[in-house]
Amino acid sequence: MTMPCPPFARAALVLGAATALATVLTPAATAQAACFNGDPADCNPAGTTLNPAARFVDPNPPVGWAQCAGFINTASDDVSPEWENNCIPYNGGELFLRVYDMSSNIVAGARLFDGVGCTYGASHLGYDTDMQEGAGFLGHSGTCDGSSSTTFSWYPAGGSFCSCSAPDGLGTRTCDDIFTASELNNAIFYVGANSTSHAYEAVWGPPGGKNTCSLDAGTEIHQLQIAIYIPDPDADMDGIPASNDNCPNDANPGQEDNDMDGLGDVCDDCDDDPDNDVDADLVCGDVDNCPGISNGAQEDADMDGMGDACDTCPLDPDNDPDEDMLCGDVDNCPNDFNPVQPDDDDDGLGNICDPCPDDPTNDVDEDGVCGMEDNCPDDPNPDQTDTDGNGMGDACDPVGGDSSGGEDGTSNGGSGVVDEGTGGEESTGGEAGSTSGFVTSFTSAGQEPEVSGCVCTTDADQRPPLGALAMLLGALGLRRRRRRDAA
Repeated sequence: MTMPCPPFARAALVLGAATALATVLTPAATAQAACFNGDPADCNPAGTTLNPAARFVDPNPPVGWAQCAGFINTASDDVSPEWENNCIPYNGGELFLRVYDMSSNIVAGARLFDGVGCTYGASHLGYDTDMQEGAGFLGHSGTCDGSSSTTFSWYPAGGSFCSCSAPDGLGTRTCDDIFTASELNNAIFYVGANSTSHAYEAVWGPPGGKNTCSLDAGTEIHQLQIAIYIPDPDADMDGIPASNDNCPNDANPGQEDNDMDGLGDVCDDCDDDPDNDVDADLVCGDVDNCPGISNGAQEDADMDGMGDACDTCPLDPDNDPDEDMLCGDVDNCPNDFNPVQPDDDDDGLGNICDPCPDDPTNDVDEDGVCGMEDNCPDDPNPDQTDTDGNGMGDACDPVGGDSSGGEDGTSNGGSGVVDEGTGGEESTGGEAGSTSGFVTSFTSAGQEPEVSGCVCTTDADQRPPLGALAMLLGALGLRRRRRRDAA
């Protein structure tokens, strides 16, 4: 079965052994843990983290963001209401809010943007959300109210505007700092540093949504790690603002980008592949033998630099050089255009490239003359000499092409008349054609005559060839003359 093969550009790089099969891509690098205020241990304003055990610096902040506030909610009084004040100068732009459980699993996270005023107070802003993580956070449709948006009170010096009784009756929990719910509005998230029950300075849980106090003591979570982030102008401290840095979390002041894909070489796993392993087979496109088709093993049966997964002629290293839509391994003339593939002598060579299209053995004697035209097909005779013109070249003609028997080159025995039984010593006829002594006697009819020591048959089907007979007659005539001359 033939396979269609379009013309191919030869692969620029033939892969080596192990290195070509595994240019393994590494996960994206995480940002370096640091607080925007430069403090490696506490992102909150000095004096607002009341419990040293509540300090929290996210070891894996969102890429491109720097932490401006955060704490771990314990059973103690952990922070004052002003804990998030380092973020206030940036609250009119973008923020990022993330909440972890105590196993560092993300409970919820989202980018906050488009802050709008709320009815709760002048400093309150309700944000829309995207880039959701975990259960995400509630967004808005242009307004801030009790059923939409993620609301921050942003009290510069503390304040109070909402609270709920704890389900176990142990004091109250407040939402005076953050007042929101999950993206689907089916789990509450409240933060209030002034809660009278210190364990409830932060709480997450179903079944209620924003503006409810519907919590279940069996499913709520209040041991949480909370962090607020602002866009980091230079997280990697290489002197390039994050918005213009092609590796915002890896220092590269030179901004080298070999493949011009917008990712700096220092953070680009495929720094010579602008498509960055588009087929996701963990082999970068610049060394992938099928850059657009996933083939992690990089099989290449014909070793032409094109992987079997994308090679239309996987067993033809030349990839249909004659462009007749037949791969070379099945084309009977791989270098001559012949899409119909005629082969008159059925020797596997197409007529167009077969020097002997009617000779299945293809000039077996290699004399440059095809077998169908060679007068000695099994014996090399490029000059095709045929002296006797019998169609059999001298090189393979057993007579050699010469039927003369006389001394003068003429045929002897052709002019004599054989004495048919007289037993005479000499047959009549011209001397040059004398055959005296050839027939010595005849036996009864149907029996073989005795001829000079030879036994000849009278069966016409077994008579010797004329050429051989002429030679024999010539030899006998010569012998007769020598005897006579000797006498």
